[in-house]
Amino acid sequence: MAAEIESAAVPAPRGLVAPAPRGSVAAWGMHLGLALVAVSALLSKQAPRLSVKQIGGLVLAALALLIWQALERRRPRVGEGPRLLTALAAALLWSLAHAPRLSGWAPEGTGAHDLLGYLQVSLGTIGVLLAFLSWLLYRAAGGEKTVGPVPARWAAVGAGVLIIVQALYSYFMLSGMYGSGGDLSAGMVSFQALQFMALMTVVLGTLGGPLVRRAPGWYLGAALLAVAALNLVAGKGGGM
Repeated sequence: MAAEIESAAVPAPRGLVAPAPRGSVAAWGMHLGLALVAVSALLSKQAPRLSVKQIGGLVLAALALLIWQALERRRPRVGEGPRLLTALAAALLWSLAHAPRLSGWAPEGTGAHDLLGYLQVSLGTIGVLLAFLSWLLYRAAGGEKTVGPVPARWAAVGAGVLIIVQALYSYFMLSGMYGSGGDLSAGMVSFQALQFMALMTVVLGTLGGPLVRRAPGWYLGAALLAVAALNLVAGKGGGM
């Protein structure tokens, strides 16, 4: 099946239209999911506002990614540096993506409204879910086999698992001492950790693959610069 995905790069004979590879839908689903995360970050107003140092950190991460991408654009494989920087850009955008909240789409007082609000489900959450489901199809079609070694993915997954374990441990320890007052939103924290693991799995596992290549690095880096610019302007308007 990997050959079917890779066939997208082979031009069709003149007068014929090459059939769309089976992995193309999955790749476009991943792009759309990552784009939704970026859009959510752009739509989100940060409270409290980001400091100048935080905005500077976003700019440095974005510029490092875009410059490194440009320097390596002619290499056949995506290097470990751009791959890790792209994952960092995705994680930063996701951490800032909390609007619009989907709880506003459910009637107040209903279980759906309460659950969506408790888990803080946003447009960025939908983007992560779409990207991860698309990655499953992409992997099943053999697209990930062409990427080569995937750096740091198990480290990211391990970090997410540790966060979930710590959240659950804190919940059970404190609930035993304080009853219902010991709820430290363990469910919400665990849900956020699952999103982080899913996002890192997608980005680190598909960069350089057929129909993905370096594209996420370009548009995630540009989105990170745009988020930094919007927060800088908002900070000046609010007297940062």
